Amino acid sequence: MENKTFNLYISGFGPFDTVTKNPTTTIVEELDIENEIRKDFEDYNINVVYKEVIEVDIDSVDEQLDCIHDKIQDSLYDGSYNLVLHLGTDSSSSRIQVEKQAANCKDFTIPDNQGNQPQGEKIDRSKDIEHCLASVIDTSTVVAALRAAEYNCVESKDAGKYICNYIYYSCMNMLSYTTSCDIVFIHVPSFTTIKEEKQLGCVYEFIRQWITSKE
Repeated sequence: MENKTFNLYISGFGPFDTVTKNPTTTIVEELDIENEIRKDFEDYNINVVYKEVIEVDIDSVDEQLDCIHDKIQDSLYDGSYNLVLHLGTDSSSSRIQVEKQAANCKDFTIPDNQGNQPQGEKIDRSKDIEHCLASVIDTSTVVAALRAAEYNCVESKDAGKYICNYIYYSCMNMLSYTTSCDIVFIHVPSFTTIKEEKQLGCVYEFIRQWITSKE
C-alpha cells in the first residue's frame, strides 16, 4: 500500500447567545485520532495539524483562518491530502447536517460575542451577495455512507447566515487557489438530541470516508 499522508485541520466553536455549552467544543476536545483513525489506516501518515475551539466572533474566525492558511502552506505541494473540517451547532436541528455549500452573505440574526451584527453584507465584496461556494467533497455520497452506518445525518445546502456560514465561505474563498485541500462544514445538534458518543462516531466515520475516498 502506498504510504500516503493525510493532514487534518479541525475546528469547533465556543459558547454563544443561549448556547452556554457548545457541543462542538466537546467534540474537538475529545477527538482521539490516534486510537480511532490511525489504527484503521496503519500504512498511512495521518497528522492532526490544527485542532482548535474558536470564539464566536468575526475577528477570532479571521485570526484562526489565517492560522490555518499559514499551517497548510507546507502541505499544499508535497502530494499530501488535506482536510479542513469545521464543526458548528444548530440546536434547532434533530439531525447532523453535512453542509454542501456556503453563501457570500453576512446577515446575523443575533450579534456575535463581540457585538458585531452585520446585516445584508457581503463576505467577499468583489462577488455577488448570492454567490455560493460548494465543497469539492461529494457530500451526498458521504451522507449516504454515514446513514448506512446508522448515523442520523442529512446533506444540507443552507449553512445559515451566521458565523458558521461565515467561516465556511471564508475558508473556501481563502483556499480557492488550490485543489490540494478539501473543506467541509458539519452542523451538529445538542447532545440531548443526539448523544455525544454518536456525534463523535459520526465525525470519525466522516474522516474515515474521506481518507478512503483518496485510496
